[in-house]
Amino acid sequence: MGISFTRYAKKKIKKVHALSAGYNGKSRDHTEVLLELVKKHEKEIRDLYAAKDQHFTVEVGDLLILCMEILLEHRKDMDGILDKCYRRYEKKLSLLLAPRGERGKDKGGDMPREKITNRKKNIPRVIRDRQKRLGGKLVIDRGKKRG
Repeated sequence: MGISFTRYAKKKIKKVHALSAGYNGKSRDHTEVLLELVKKHEKEIRDLYAAKDQHFTVEVGDLLILCMEILLEHRKDMDGILDKCYRRYEKKLSLLLAPRGERGKDKGGDMPREKITNRKKNIPRVIRDRQKRLGGKLVIDRGKKRG
């Protein structure tokens, strides 16, 4: 697992979170307050971006801090969560960028083999796609020459 946040960053976010929880968490669920702030920041970011105001990037930083606070609130490892998200994004984007015939093939990782098969016939998607191209005839080439 990689390290995304330095010790300094973790120390700072813990200090901010303690102050935030002390102020925002007195009478309500602190996560609910944080989620409301996330929503407000999202709107502010959109408005500033639409107005071509570069301050939107500072608000993105504020949003990042709110998200890190939510992870801390639920005692999650920020580096571990971020590492998992990096892998998920890389996998999803790689699949989206893959040539059409390569999409859906099992590349290992999180997606089990069963999810890329036709549930009714349990035919792997690659064979099913080839079957469609050949007019519905199921032809499986096992590499043997026929003649």
